[in-house]
Amino acid sequence: MSIQNPREGNWDELTELIQEAYLRAAPKRLVKEWIERNKK
Repeated sequence: MSIQNPREGNWDELTELIQEAYLRAAPKRLVKEWIERNKK
């Protein structure tokens, strides 16, 4: 992944995309831990 112009990037959207990709690829145990830590 690369960012063309990091100063103008939408960091919230990028964060969501990276988290979603991680949660799809990570082992279920780690996904469960991540969900527990990030409950709102």
